[in-house]
Amino acid sequence: MDPFEMLLREVLDKPSVAGLQMICAQIEAYDNYKPQRVKDMALKAIRKITEEGTLASQEDMLRLYKLLAKYSKKMGSAKIFEKLEEEDLFRNSLKFYLLWAESYAKEGNVTKFSNVVDLAKRRLHQLSTFDVEAGFRDLVDQFLPSCDLFNDEETMAAFCRKPSDSRTKKSMPPNLTS
Repeated sequence: MDPFEMLLREVLDKPSVAGLQMICAQIEAYDNYKPQRVKDMALKAIRKITEEGTLASQEDMLRLYKLLAKYSKKMGSAKIFEKLEEEDLFRNSLKFYLLWAESYAKEGNVTKFSNVVDLAKRRLHQLSTFDVEAGFRDLVDQFLPSCDLFNDEETMAAFCRKPSDSRTKKSMPPNLTS
């Protein structure tokens, strides 16, 4: 039996996040040395782990979906993340929205990229706008440099205190106090 098959079987016998991480690491290693096997390995791991159920919504599963997306030529990366959205497993994962948005950014699809950003802001309300936007800004810089998606004034507002606080006025630049 193939060592990967053995590892997968052992992890499924006693599901754990550490086991899932080992599976991900092994497939990621193959990505560097035998990329022709990666898609099959990722598919097999995803199928078996989701069938078992315990680890299906763990954020580390996104590592497997990212590899699957990388090698999925017919379905394409964006479609894989759209399907994951339909399954609603990663609703509260910033990493999920970043990977999904990246798939659109690589295609140059600003509209769908922006829709994912807006969806992330709505669903991840426990995070500040600044924290949510930070990763998306990096994607814009890398893949959509001519896109003017983010309003820097809104982001700067995250650093400002209430205008009634006299200490704040002293430390803020003049254009932010009026």
